[in-house]
Amino acid sequence: PDGKESKPGDLIEIIRGNYSHWAVYVGNGYVVHFGAPSSSIGGVDGIVMKEKLEDVAGKDKWRVNNSLDKKYKPLPPDEIVKKACSLVGVSLKYHLTKYNCEHFATEMRYGKAESRQVGPSTPHQGWGMGQMDLVPTFLATCVCVCACL
Repeated sequence: PDGKESKPGDLIEIIRGNYSHWAVYVGNGYVVHFGAPSSSIGGVDGIVMKEKLEDVAGKDKWRVNNSLDKKYKPLPPDEIVKKACSLVGVSLKYHLTKYNCEHFATEMRYGKAESRQVGPSTPHQGWGMGQMDLVPTFLATCVCVCACL
């Protein structure tokens, strides 16, 4: 895919094996996405970046994934793009289960931060076994994106 079938405001899921990296398509082949430094599980600053989709995806497959449209009403595309682009260069607190790249992308599209790949989590919950299995691969995804920039 080259982004031609993507529309501004679409969520892009980049499949990196056992985990996915998420971004917001903002038009002209560009995405806005959120990443954190390597070895970060939580409590560190991540950065919002605008880059070419082809550069972020590299050789990995990607797809438009607006599947939460069934659960939440998406914001208007121009509002999604404006909101995402207004945060480029901004540092945000990154946390693997509370605010990661998927939380960022869904917050831009729906106004609600949600990550289905790590499952629901609150400060009082422990790690679920499925979440523990995802930690090394999920960290590698977000770490790789930042390290390759």
